[in-house]
Amino acid sequence: MRIVVTGALGGIGKHLVRTLSATHEVVGIVRTFKPDMPHDGPVRYVLFDNKADVDRELQQAEVVIHAALASGWKKFAERNHALTRDLLAGCSGGSCRLFVYFSSWVVYSGTDRGDDYDEDQVIDEQGRLDVYSRFKVRDEKAVIAACRGSNMDYLIVRPTLVFGSGLLNPAFALRSVKRMPLGFKGRTLNLVHVDDVCTAVDRLISAGVTNEVFNVGGSQFRSEDYFRRLGALTGKKVRLLPSLSVLRRVLPSTLWFVTTDVLITNEKLKQHTSFTPSRPLEELVFTDEIEDEKADSVDEMKRIDASGDPYKAYGVGYSLLIHPLRRSEKEKRVRIEGHRGIVALQGDEVTVKAGTTLTEISAFLDKGNLTLATIPEFSGMSAGSCFFVDIHGSSNQHFSLLDLITEVKYLDEEGNVATARREDAEWDSLRRREENFFLIEVTFRCIRSGYLTNHVEFMEESLLGAYIAHEHRKNLSTVIQWYPAHRQFMVHNLNWAQSRPPRASKPLYTFRHAPLRLQRAVQWSRRMRRFGDQYGRFPDIMAPWKDLPFRKFWFRRLPTKAPTVMGLEICLTIDDAVRFTEVLGEMQRGRRALFSAKSNVGIRFGYRQVAGGEPQGYVWIEWVSRDADALNRFVEIAHEASANVVTFHQGKFIPPKWASAG
Repeated sequence: MRIVVTGALGGIGKHLVRTLSATHEVVGIVRTFKPDMPHDGPVRYVLFDNKADVDRELQQAEVVIHAALASGWKKFAERNHALTRDLLAGCSGGSCRLFVYFSSWVVYSGTDRGDDYDEDQVIDEQGRLDVYSRFKVRDEKAVIAACRGSNMDYLIVRPTLVFGSGLLNPAFALRSVKRMPLGFKGRTLNLVHVDDVCTAVDRLISAGVTNEVFNVGGSQFRSEDYFRRLGALTGKKVRLLPSLSVLRRVLPSTLWFVTTDVLITNEKLKQHTSFTPSRPLEELVFTDEIEDEKADSVDEMKRIDASGDPYKAYGVGYSLLIHPLRRSEKEKRVRIEGHRGIVALQGDEVTVKAGTTLTEISAFLDKGNLTLATIPEFSGMSAGSCFFVDIHGSSNQHFSLLDLITEVKYLDEEGNVATARREDAEWDSLRRREENFFLIEVTFRCIRSGYLTNHVEFMEESLLGAYIAHEHRKNLSTVIQWYPAHRQFMVHNLNWAQSRPPRASKPLYTFRHAPLRLQRAVQWSRRMRRFGDQYGRFPDIMAPWKDLPFRKFWFRRLPTKAPTVMGLEICLTIDDAVRFTEVLGEMQRGRRALFSAKSNVGIRFGYRQVAGGEPQGYVWIEWVSRDADALNRFVEIAHEASANVVTFHQGKFIPPKWASAG
């Protein structure tokens, strides 16, 4: 049987795919590809953004299981209603005979049946329903109405509190108890294992059951036992509060089970499938979190490496391997931010431990009147990350900090400290290592330091093409922030200074993605105070941001949470960048505007040395947005406008369609 599953990488969806693929051909619809996804065998994956592929799969499926939710709470109900309607429409007229909809037991939250809830009662939008509860009630009705008006049958499944590996529960409950060890007593909780939910759906489909609604609940537990179990797993003494019935008018309806006893019956499921989900509390509430580990020394790295457990090393700011979302659930996260410090300075080369930040390196070198020849604007990231991807500043001499690395030390397959130099055969293969790999030391080539000036100007958009094509070459370094909706750009021209210019000021930078009006206000205030160019030491002018804001907060969240604000950066040749910005400008001036009034695009330059020829110039173009579809279109336009390859900064957001691009 050919089954399409939406939300195939979601908490329930990925378990559904695993269960169903044992006996069926399964197609998973996903929003992004992940590096550890299987690409062969009984499961295939299709990107949701590829509408033609999705429509084809929906038309050819025999069964469609809708287990997806559109992310984010802005217009949550409208977006998810639209998603369900689109899927139903996509199935219409095809070979799909059954549409399975994943609802929830929250549909009972507005009913007045006391503690006994079954599938036969009428579900109305009554009482004080929150957005999620009301959405599920309405979506159930929409699915039933659409299927009755077509050649499809339906199944509605209403799971209770679903627990299992990789799900919100029990991981969220454990984190909550760690932070605030509180619970409540005097209530019953119905918990069901995700594998039992998947088994129930599989059996219903195989039995040919149609046009029915089913509760899928598990075992009933006392709330006291549940919270004591959480306390035992977290090592916390949980304080149990009395009944929370007084909060009934305050809590969202999704949490109605907290204020009343809820008895969910599985009798109907048992009659049709002979299956009754039931598991002990220990199988439902467990911890499968892989605790972070620190490796502040080479000996600790050797111990972790010798254990044989999968791991990935992370530094400060960006991860050591730059892309924190490339982390599988079975992978230990090893933090090496404590493995930092200057190892040696010999001539024009400095050797540092891999966890050392570029800020620390710059501060050390500047004392000896040395510097790294190019530095990113945000320099609070680990030196080791510069080996794996192109961490860049804006330079007319260098493409990225990788150009400056002459040697690295690392742990080889036998756990011994090994050395590799740029000319060695294994250099490129080491750069592609991601898992189970410790980089220990990095050696950079340095140049003489000194003072720089930064001259800031606002220019009309008509001059942007010339600046990208050739005007930037007149400076040591050029940084552009383009505001397409305003048809203007702000340019930072950085150059060596032999002496302090008249009316010079200390470096003063607004956040690079600040709106144009704020940028102009800052520069106006400088002029009112009779300030001219900014003047300072090389690292202060070149790298004004010394640390990633709220670094510790982002470090905790990034490896597991998908970003809501997405920063995308692509790299083009100079000629392609000129054409690309021209197309974007024309679109903005026409009726196909891509950018809002607050949008701005960062533009930086890099050059690669070509053997026997002139250096090849490239342009890094960055845009930050909450709109994944707009970012996707941004990249499509880049491909259409470019005669050469479009590449991505691997540490930032990559639209799903190009997730595997280099």
